[in-house]
Amino acid sequence: MALAALIAARFGMGLSYAALPAAGAAAIADRFAPEARAGAMGRLAASQSAGLLFGPALVGLVAGASPVAPLFLLASASLPALLFLALRMPADGPTTSGRPEALSPADPRLLRPALAALATVTAVAVAQIVVGFAALDRLSLPWSEATRTAASSLFAVGITLIFAQLAISRLGWSPGRLIAVGGLISVAGFVFAAFAGSPAALIAAYATAGFGAGWVFPSISAAAANAVEAEEQGRAAGSISTAMGVGAMLGPMLGGVLYDLADLLPFLTAACAMAGVAGHGFASIEGGTRNTGDWAGQPVLVGNTAAQGGFTGQYDGLQALYD
Repeated sequence: MALAALIAARFGMGLSYAALPAAGAAAIADRFAPEARAGAMGRLAASQSAGLLFGPALVGLVAGASPVAPLFLLASASLPALLFLALRMPADGPTTSGRPEALSPADPRLLRPALAALATVTAVAVAQIVVGFAALDRLSLPWSEATRTAASSLFAVGITLIFAQLAISRLGWSPGRLIAVGGLISVAGFVFAAFAGSPAALIAAYATAGFGAGWVFPSISAAAANAVEAEEQGRAAGSISTAMGVGAMLGPMLGGVLYDLADLLPFLTAACAMAGVAGHGFASIEGGTRNTGDWAGQPVLVGNTAAQGGFTGQYDGLQALYD
């Protein structure tokens, strides 16, 4: 009976947790301008990361009193959050008449954010599942030290995730730029992890990959929100969460299979996945880079002109359209 109760409670917790990121992203999209959504979603993601990072430590502190003490603590901790939402969360929002149409990750407006979400979560899950194996096999550490190294690597990911997500609003970058730069940082982290020769190097590599992912995750949600209409925000957020859920299931299985083939493969596969996420950009004539993800959901007119052609009359119509 006790086991059945625990299973039922865990199932309910899973349902609740799965709904919270999507609902939070939709609420932010409804109430923030497109240029401010990445920063707001970064702060939301940072709070989630902090809970996932420090929650297990809190459980460890109270578990000594009773094995069920953490369950009661966590259940009671959700009540103030529910009360806060009931009192402070605005009830108004976009409304639709009739039954809303389904919005899938394959929708042309959401396809690229959904694929980026799938690739990013898969890459992170692959790296998480093999970190202990890498510490044991490649670094040849004893079991206790390998466990500490793996835990420290994942803790470093959590810390850098939080710092990266909090920094987004200060940068003021577009979602596309954050995805491109964050993806490249994660590529570097995963490549370093593939060749790390010491515990310190492995921890630093995971910290680097986590920092990059900290910019990518909320920016994917912001890009999806910017690509759809106001009344579609909830369904768009749900579609992105679905893609992330698929990646969370696929990553551990893929990581195990790849590690059996070669211990470098999981990390290099994760690096390739993040390179694909970051690789939709090109150099701008004005300096820096342009990322095509910035134009998701918008009509784009491409004109073939000379980059340094000067002020020529035949471009007057295009210039008027641009202005």
